[in-house]
Amino acid sequence: MIIAWLASLALAGTPDRSPATFGEDMNDLMGLTNSRDRVLVAGIDGTGTVLLVDVDSWTSATAAPCDVSAVGLGEETTDGLWYVYMGCDDGTMERWVWNGATLKASTDSDGNAITQTVADGDPVANVFVTASGDVFATTVGTNEAVLMHSMREDLGNLDGVAGYPVGFANTGLFDATFNLHVDPEPTLERVTISHQGARHSVLTLGTAAPTFAGQQTISTTPVDLAASIDGLAYVADDADRISRLTGQSSSSGVLVLLQDVTSPNALTYYDDGSAEGPHILVQDDVQFSAFPFDANGNLSSTATRVFPIDAVGLDMMLGPDGYVFMGTEQSGLMVLTDRPWVSNLTLGDSSGVTGDEVTFSFTLDEATTWSLHVGGNRSGNGTELASGTATEPGIISSAFTVTDEFEAGESFLYLVAGPSGRQGHARTTFDVDNPPGKVTLRQGDVQFDDSQLTVVFDGLEESDIREYRVYWSDKRFSASDWQAINFPDQGTPGGPTSDAEGSPPSPTVVEATGEGGTVAVTLTPLTNGTTYYMAVRAVDESGMEGPMSSVVNEKPRATCLASECIGEPGGVSCSTGGPGGSGGLALLAIAGGALLRRRRSLATLAVVAGLGLGTTAQAQTTPDPDGPRAGIRAVLGEDATPVRGKFSVTFGSHRMQDETLQAAYGDGITTFRIETGPVFWQIAELDVGIGWSGKKGAKLSEGDLSASGTPTRIDWMPVWGGAKVRLQVLDEQPVVPYAGVGGEWVFWRERQLDPETDTYNDGKQVTGQKGGWYWKAGAGILLDLFDPRRASRNEAANGINDTWLILEFREDRVGGTPTHPLSFSGWSFSGGLQMDF
Repeated sequence: MIIAWLASLALAGTPDRSPATFGEDMNDLMGLTNSRDRVLVAGIDGTGTVLLVDVDSWTSATAAPCDVSAVGLGEETTDGLWYVYMGCDDGTMERWVWNGATLKASTDSDGNAITQTVADGDPVANVFVTASGDVFATTVGTNEAVLMHSMREDLGNLDGVAGYPVGFANTGLFDATFNLHVDPEPTLERVTISHQGARHSVLTLGTAAPTFAGQQTISTTPVDLAASIDGLAYVADDADRISRLTGQSSSSGVLVLLQDVTSPNALTYYDDGSAEGPHILVQDDVQFSAFPFDANGNLSSTATRVFPIDAVGLDMMLGPDGYVFMGTEQSGLMVLTDRPWVSNLTLGDSSGVTGDEVTFSFTLDEATTWSLHVGGNRSGNGTELASGTATEPGIISSAFTVTDEFEAGESFLYLVAGPSGRQGHARTTFDVDNPPGKVTLRQGDVQFDDSQLTVVFDGLEESDIREYRVYWSDKRFSASDWQAINFPDQGTPGGPTSDAEGSPPSPTVVEATGEGGTVAVTLTPLTNGTTYYMAVRAVDESGMEGPMSSVVNEKPRATCLASECIGEPGGVSCSTGGPGGSGGLALLAIAGGALLRRRRSLATLAVVAGLGLGTTAQAQTTPDPDGPRAGIRAVLGEDATPVRGKFSVTFGSHRMQDETLQAAYGDGITTFRIETGPVFWQIAELDVGIGWSGKKGAKLSEGDLSASGTPTRIDWMPVWGGAKVRLQVLDEQPVVPYAGVGGEWVFWRERQLDPETDTYNDGKQVTGQKGGWYWKAGAGILLDLFDPRRASRNEAANGINDTWLILEFREDRVGGTPTHPLSFSGWSFSGGLQMDF
C-alpha cells in the first residue's frame, strides 16, 4: 500500500502539455488571481472584461460591469457563494457573486448593486483578498503615486483603519503578486509590487498597521513576478534571468541565468507537494520550461521538463491540484497540466428515479483508470457508481444505476481519471426526482364531528414535499384501484374526484409546512350518518404523487357537549339525596366564624401557607424551646400548646360515576383541595374547604357517545363545610383515624375549544351550580416522629403542634336530579399534608 502511494506521488509533477483553453476569443489576458480555497481562477483581457473559471466544474463566465482593471476573489461563504471584486479604471469597485453556475452583480438588502469609490478617478491596479476576508486594493494616482487601500468584504469601512491607505516610496506600478496564491498557505500575507524600472516593494497586509519588508532593485527590467511560499517573490527579467526578492537589502542577487530560454514572458512558483519538489515555471515565445530547486534551495539553470507552446504568455499562476493557468496574448486562458484531461462528460438522461440505469460517456486524452462518483469532490471521495480502465485515449461509454446514495433534487457527479495524486476530473449534475413516500393513515386517524370529518396524519420526513391530497368518496374504494404513480402531465387522477356544489372537493389539498409534523385536513360539509372513504397521497415539488395510503372510513355525526348529551340545562340545582347546599353553606359559615374568633390561629395559618415547616418567624408569645419541658416534648411527650385548629392540602384523583362524563373525559380527573377549621378537644373538627378539578376531553356523538375530534374542557370548583371526628386519645399519637361528613356546593363549566389552538374562542359552553353532600374517611400519620426536636422547635416558633401525612378516601354525592341530571358524584383517593396549630 505504501509503495503504491509513493509511486503515485512520483507520477505527479510539473505540467507537460496544455489540454484546454478558456475564453479563446479573449486577447491580452493578464492580472491572474485565484480564490484562497483554490476553486476559482480569474483574469482580465485587454477590453476590461473579466474571465472567471470554476476549476471544480470547469465552467466559465465573463462580466464587464465597467472598464475592469483588477479583479480579486474571496473563498466560498456559508451560503455557497464566492465574492468577485472588480476594480474599475475610474477608481470604483464592484462586488459580484458566483454561485457555481452564474456570475451576477451582488446587491444589498434594498436591491442596490454593492459598489464603492476607492479613489476618485484613480485606476484600481490590483485587488487582494486576505484569509480573513478583508479586501485591499492598490490605486495609481497623480504622478504615478501608489496607494494601498483597505475595506471590508462588503466594501464598507473603506480606509481609515490601522493606518490605511498607505503610500509607497516608489512610484509607478508594473506588476504585483500576492503570496496567498501559492500552496500551502503562507503565514504572512505579503504583496510584492514591481514599480517602474527595476524597483520593488514588499508590504505585509493585515488589520494591524501595514509594514514594509523592504524596497529593492534589480539591474535589469522585470517581465513578470511570481509569489513564493516564504512570502516574498521571484522575478524574471529581460536578460533571461531569475532573481529572488528578499525584501531585506537594496539589491538582489541573481539566482540563475536560464539556459535555453529566450526573452521570458511569464513565470510562476510551482510546488504541488509531489516528490519532484518545487520548481520555477517559465514560458517564452516558443516553449514552456520547468526549473527545479535542489535540497539547498538553489535553482537549477537546466530545465527538467520542456514542451512547446504555440502562444505568447503574459501572466502565469499556480492553481489547485497542480494546475497552472497562463493568460496569453491571443489565445485566452490556457490550462497547463500533466494530469489526465477529462472532457465532454455527458449523461444519457439528466434526471431519473431510484433504480434507473443511466448511460454516460466522456473523453480521455490518455490511457488510464477512471471512476464515476456521486457526491464528494473532484478528488473522487464520493460514492463510486462505475469504474474502468481506458486502454487508449478517446471516448469512453458506460452506465450506472441510481441508488439510495442520491439525494432528492440535484446531485453532483464527478468523473475522476488517473491514479491517486495525479487525477483529472470533470463534473456534471443529475436530478433525482423520486416520488414521495407512502403516507401512513390508520382507521383511528379520522375524527368526526357534526357534518364534518377531520383526517389527521403524520407528514413525511422528506424535504421536497409540496402538498398532501386527501381523496374521499361516499363509494367504497381501495388503494389497489389507484396503484399507479400518477404524473400531472398524464392527465390521470390519483384517486376519486368530486367537485359537486356544496361539498368539499376531492382531492382536498393542504400545503406542506416542512418535514414531518402533524397534518390535519377537515372535510366539510358532509352528510351526517353517511359512511365516507378517505385516503391520502403526498405530492413533491415537481408535481409527482406518491403511492396512495390505506383507505379508512368514518361517518360524520351530530355531537354535543357531555352535559348537553345528558340533558343538563345548566344554572342552579340542589340535591335532595343528602345534606343539601344550604346545609353545607351553613356549616361553612359556622366553621369560618369559629376560626375567625381565633386570631392567633389565623396568623399561624398565614405563616404556614407562606413559609412552610422551615420558617423561623417568631410568635408574639411562645414557650421557650429550650425550657424545662423541651426534653419531654423531644421524646414524644405532650404538646406544649393545645390544638385549636388545622390546615390541610391534598391532591388526588376523582373517579366520576356518570358514564357520559367518563366517555368525554375518562375515568380519573385530578383534584386539588384546601381545608381548614377549628379543632375541639383534639377529637372533633368543623371543616371548611375549597377545591378545583378540570380536564380536557372531546364532544360526543349524540347516538353512541363516542368521542369526536372536537376538544372540550370541563372545570368545577367545590366548596364545602362539615364535621369530622378524629380518634386521637394521646398527644403525639403515631396514627390517627378519622371520618367526616358535610354539605357541598359545586360551581362548574363545560366549554368547546378551538381544535387548532385548544383554547376557548367564543364557542359553545354550559355553566351551572349544584348542591350535594360528601363523606370521607382516612388516617393521619404523624411526621413529627421522624424529627422530634425539629418539630418541637417548630411548635415553639410557629405554634404548629403536629404535622401529618394524610391518606383519605372521599365520596361525593352532587347533582343528578331529574331536572338537572348532570352528576359530579364519585369517589376519590387523595394524599397530602395537614398541620395542627
